[in-house]
Amino acid sequence: MKKFYYLCLMAGLTFGSLTFTACGDDDDSNNNQQQNDNNNGKDSTTVVPNSDAVTVDDLIGIWSVNSTDNDYVVEFTKDSVILKANGKVEYQSQYTLKDGVVSYSGLNNTQYQSVPGLLYGKSVMVFKQIYKNEREEEEMLGMILIKQGKNVTATKNDIQGFWCWYSDFGGETIIRTAIKIDGDNFEVIITPWGERYVGNYTYQNGILHLNVTAAYTSREEHTGNGELWGRMDPNTLECDDWRVLDQKYWHYDAVSETPFIGNGDEAYGFIANIPAILQKKK
Repeated sequence: MKKFYYLCLMAGLTFGSLTFTACGDDDDSNNNQQQNDNNNGKDSTTVVPNSDAVTVDDLIGIWSVNSTDNDYVVEFTKDSVILKANGKVEYQSQYTLKDGVVSYSGLNNTQYQSVPGLLYGKSVMVFKQIYKNEREEEEMLGMILIKQGKNVTATKNDIQGFWCWYSDFGGETIIRTAIKIDGDNFEVIITPWGERYVGNYTYQNGILHLNVTAAYTSREEHTGNGELWGRMDPNTLECDDWRVLDQKYWHYDAVSETPFIGNGDEAYGFIANIPAILQKKK
């Protein structure tokens, strides 16, 4: 999963085969939502603004995203962008910003574009990255970057809920990964592996600090081997026979750090090291 995430990030930020799209498809709905939040006394910065509101000045600076296994830094100057992965410069390119679209010149002079969205007082940048699944249908991965020197005002109240990443897998759409945040406790389910992790967490500056206290499998007892998601329903995540998963087979560290940002009924995070767009399960 770590390798898959790295390829997704590199493909997007280093101008590979992914195309970024705007965080809001309907400008009017975003404006209406922002007005409704203002009327309800909510922090309006939690709504992605129209893409044309992003300026070069908004981009300039150092943005980073960190998790237990990865450390990425993106630095924008007035006209260039640099990507560093785990301290190593991976790519540098000139860019332009026009009509809310960031345009890059990639490998072999191939042109790529991205449309950034900003959250929480412009302390968080969100990209929605489009790629094609094995059925040649478009899916999206979402990546978040936190601006250096900025404090993300998101609280644990902004991330409460049952969040699911619906994705193509083997020719069907399933819930690929999910995280349920209930009070101070969490539950993570990684569907293809048939694994479930539970524990408590703290949340600060857009980062979930997960303390895993137990893990379970819907596959063979203790080992996590067997038929993919085993006895779990990949569409509902229901399972009548969760079995204890021996810690030596855990894919999650006992203590993990992962970025996670809520935005109404949508969230962006690095659950299982994949920069997914998650929907709130009703």
